[in-house]
Amino acid sequence: MKKTYLRILQSILCGKGKKIFPNQVVFYNCIFGITNPAVLSSEYIGKVLRKCHGADALPQEEQSEKLVRQFHYLLRSALDSNSSNIGKHINNDSHMPIPRRHKVHYSDGNNRSEIVSRLYAGILFLNKFHGNGEDVMGEEDYTDLLGALKAGLPTASKILERTAVLDSEVLSNIIYEVVLYHLARLDEPVYDGKECHEKISVDLDAQRREYDKKIDCFGSLNVDRFYALQRMAETNVWAAKELADLYRHGFAFQEIDEGSGNDGIYRVEINHGLAIYYYKKAADCTPPLLSACWALGHMIWSGQGGSERGGGGSGWKIFPVLYSGRLCARIRQHGKDRAGQGSEAVKAAEGAESCRGQSWQRGRGQNVQPL
Repeated sequence: MKKTYLRILQSILCGKGKKIFPNQVVFYNCIFGITNPAVLSSEYIGKVLRKCHGADALPQEEQSEKLVRQFHYLLRSALDSNSSNIGKHINNDSHMPIPRRHKVHYSDGNNRSEIVSRLYAGILFLNKFHGNGEDVMGEEDYTDLLGALKAGLPTASKILERTAVLDSEVLSNIIYEVVLYHLARLDEPVYDGKECHEKISVDLDAQRREYDKKIDCFGSLNVDRFYALQRMAETNVWAAKELADLYRHGFAFQEIDEGSGNDGIYRVEINHGLAIYYYKKAADCTPPLLSACWALGHMIWSGQGGSERGGGGSGWKIFPVLYSGRLCARIRQHGKDRAGQGSEAVKAAEGAESCRGQSWQRGRGQNVQPL
């Protein structure tokens, strides 16, 4: 699996000693957290900038120290303080890509100046107030950093290609452009770490017992249930089906006792590509999990059957086994033919009917109820 552009950027900018960010948690919260006006007001960022430049708008020493403590805390936990979660976001992990609410402000080009200003504030603050003062970045350090960025990200930023000098302001613009470059390429195949799986034989009853033992113990709302589903979904069809349901419809879990400042809500974003992937995981086995087959059939009938893992277009070919029952007749009856989806869905249903008939002939058919 190829490293994401965001991971390359993080590896260059983070670490001990004379680096911009001490770790990936601060890196992520700076790039996606404090840059979002919904998280911090422009007035607050203005105070941070004035503090960094020495023109402190907070005359009382106690208030000034409070600002430094607050901003340190926000850089560690504005969006998430869990390094494992953040690592998965940076790697574009299929289970935990960057949540939409973390990156939505980058989708509007008019926000560039505001985002760059906030990145600049974060970089200045860390250079001045992080550590014991011995790791302040100097001109030579920025020169070395520029060389590393040019070598690691040669095509990700126009400013990086053209500049011969680097400072905090130029770096802020480079980070912005690299992040945009990364976000625009999240669906490229080089970022896709999973390969198509082969059909396997499963013991549904044994897997159900494993599911009941290792999943239901967390209850229905605790976020630990979601993490347990992620761990089991590759090998347990019942876990795969439930995880697919979560990605299809979205869900809000409770974060309980997750450490200081981290209690609250963890929202699973809707992702039809991942829903299809895990429905297929539960359906394309012997015997298939029928509830997953029905869900796949309904998704493609309703026009949600794009290619796996978030892509668009007709995706019926990725469903080698769909026990669709009356799906084909129902599609024809309603004349579904929206942007080609209807005809593709008919093909999927016809193929499924053929597989279903062959399965009955071999004595492995199951009594599938019509839609």
